Amino acid sequence: MITISYGAQFRNGKATGLFLLFVLFGAFSVASFVQGRVLIGFTLLVLAVLLCIFTFDFKGVEIDLEKNLYRIYTITVIGKRGKWQPYEGFEKITVKYDSFKINTASFGGGRASSVTENHSRFVIELEHSTGNKGTLFIREEQKYNDALNYAHELSKKLSLPVRDYFGEKLARNGR
Repeated sequence: MITISYGAQFRNGKATGLFLLFVLFGAFSVASFVQGRVLIGFTLLVLAVLLCIFTFDFKGVEIDLEKNLYRIYTITVIGKRGKWQPYEGFEKITVKYDSFKINTASFGGGRASSVTENHSRFVIELEHSTGNKGTLFIREEQKYNDALNYAHELSKKLSLPVRDYFGEKLARNGR
C-alpha cells in the first residue's frame, strides 16, 4: 500500500475561521484550567474538540497494488473515507510546471490598492492512458529537482515511466 498525504486542507480553505476559533478555545481552555476554573476549561475543551470535527480534514491518495485499486481519501476525526477505484490504465508519472497569478485588492484609508503576486509550482501526476479519465494529482513541489526526484522514487514503486514535460520544454529551448 502506497499512501501519499496532501496534509491538512481545512475544508479547502473554508474552515480557516473555525481553525482560529479552535486555537482560541484551546488556549482559553488551558488558561481556565490553570486558573482553577475547571468547569469553564472543560466546556471550552469540549467546544474545541467539536470544532476539530468540522475543521481538520487531511487528504491524500492511497494506492493498493495488490488489489489493483486506488482512492482519494479524506481523514477526519471520525475516520478515513474515500471510494476505491480500479487502478489500471495509468501509464506514466508526469512532471509539469504550473504558474498562476493572484490579484488582491484592498480598500482602506479612502483609497484602493491592488497587488499581483506570481506563484509557481511543479506538479506530479499519474496520467491515464485514455483521455477521458485524465490525471490523478499526486503532489506539488516548489523546486524542480525535488519534483523530479520524487517522481523517480514513485516510478520505482509503481513501475511506471516518468515523463518530464518541463525538462522537455527546457531541452527544446536549448537550456
